[in-house]
Amino acid sequence: MHLTGGEIRATHSLPGTAGVTLTSLYLAPLAAMDPDEHPAMLCIDLKTSPSDALFTACVAAIAAHATFNDGHVQFVFTGNRPVAPTAHPAHVVFGSGGGPVAAALVDAEVAVVEVDYTSFSTWNGVAPIPDATKRTLVQLADMAHRAGKMLRVYFGPATVTAWNEFRDAGVDLIQPGGQHPPGFDNIDLLALWFAGGWIFDGENDGVSIGDVYDFERTDSFSLSGRFNSSSATTQNLIGKTSTDTTARGYIVQLRSDGAVGFQLNNDVASGVNSLAVRTTSTAFADGREHHFLITYNGTSAPGGVVIYIDGQAEALTTINNSLSATTVQNDPLVLGNRQDGARALAGSLREVAVWTGVLSALDAAEIHDATDLDSVAAGPSLLSWWRFDDDDQAIASGVVDQGGGGFHGTPFGGLEPTPPRV
Repeated sequence: MHLTGGEIRATHSLPGTAGVTLTSLYLAPLAAMDPDEHPAMLCIDLKTSPSDALFTACVAAIAAHATFNDGHVQFVFTGNRPVAPTAHPAHVVFGSGGGPVAAALVDAEVAVVEVDYTSFSTWNGVAPIPDATKRTLVQLADMAHRAGKMLRVYFGPATVTAWNEFRDAGVDLIQPGGQHPPGFDNIDLLALWFAGGWIFDGENDGVSIGDVYDFERTDSFSLSGRFNSSSATTQNLIGKTSTDTTARGYIVQLRSDGAVGFQLNNDVASGVNSLAVRTTSTAFADGREHHFLITYNGTSAPGGVVIYIDGQAEALTTINNSLSATTVQNDPLVLGNRQDGARALAGSLREVAVWTGVLSALDAAEIHDATDLDSVAAGPSLLSWWRFDDDDQAIASGVVDQGGGGFHGTPFGGLEPTPPRV
């Protein structure tokens, strides 16, 4: 935060944007949350130096929201610590600012001991964590916790492997930094890690289910799942298509323009014997989780397709309307990619399901809200579904079919479980 032009402007460096402030981005949304449901912590990095005037303005902005008085949100100030801080309530505290750990442990106003990761390790978060790095993390966490404080490690590797190791060592707060997979920025990846599902790397990751659910163009069926991506590439969510130029079979994709698309193909290369539609809206590669349900009624026509996003039917745009020949082939059903790695998802995927028949708008709303697909009214139509949680494993048939199909998935490309961290 910077104090400029009478505003507490949310920006890493000036000038920032007028109106984009501590209150507009953080305090107002936090104040609107249910305090009983969402206890929270907000770390505020003081950039202005000296920071006394900025800190005073921040305390006043917090005090303007009476809902914070019960302490359900703790405000931790990091960065340039004020020399003579103004009086402040108990839920306003300080981070140590990366100073000596010993001093932070005995400072009554420090609630978070902050340590620069690069001061004790060069591990990049890809290979197994070195013993010395793990020991240091455990020791730092133990010292902080014994003093009744939290441990924040900053400038650490931005990989899921590193974050899991940090958590296991007892680190309370993680600030990403350093290298991260293509197709992600640090905040995207950290948000996905907390949200749950498995994170696909956008390069090689996928799950092969095998040669099952080989639907003909005259069959009626439905496909659903939850995805989260902000990548501007075309990515398969679920598909059973050939890898040759015909692309025979069916696909659900998050397109490069942010639309969700469905294809049922005989041959897209020779004469374009294909049915293809997409959502008119292109708002779905936005770094937020979305639920999709796509229904197809077996008529080979665009009017036979409905795409529901987050429980609501979307307006559709027709791309191809020329399907007249078989869509059956013997390639595997793949989640989060194509079997040759050419349509890799950069994001998270979970609760992917295959249904028989055409589900209704009421089904779409219920499935969107459901936490267990077996319990929904459309349950008898459920053929298979894959939860993607921390009970699944990165081994052959390790992604368990929670439905009646018994078609367990095998991860490929180095894909590993990403358990929820909420």
